[in-house]
Amino acid sequence: MVFPLKVIEFYNQPFPVQVVSKQKVLYSFDFCKFYDYPFTLIKVLVDEKNGQQWYLEELDNTQRSPVKNDCDVDSKSKITVATTIPEYIPSGEYHMKIQIIYKINFLHKKNLDLATQNFTIN
Repeated sequence: MVFPLKVIEFYNQPFPVQVVSKQKVLYSFDFCKFYDYPFTLIKVLVDEKNGQQWYLEELDNTQRSPVKNDCDVDSKSKITVATTIPEYIPSGEYHMKIQIIYKINFLHKKNLDLATQNFTIN
């Protein structure tokens, strides 16, 4: 296998966000997935005012992704993800940092650093 390897491509960075309530936000992304590898997903909430960060979630998917490899010139996949915001988070302007770590093999990992657009929690 030749590196660097393109596992997935995202088309709408930073991801758009919809605030549903103080404790729930939705973000959407358009993507094209080329390969299926186990991955770890980490979400961190970042305060735009002071840079403080809150760890929200870590998902370790040692299985394969339920999203199929589906990528041709005219087709993109779209997913909307709901994220719960803890009650103790103060009102303010935020964005989420999202890191995906693909486990290509026992010697190689592929890191992707992504983000959402800014959003306000009231």
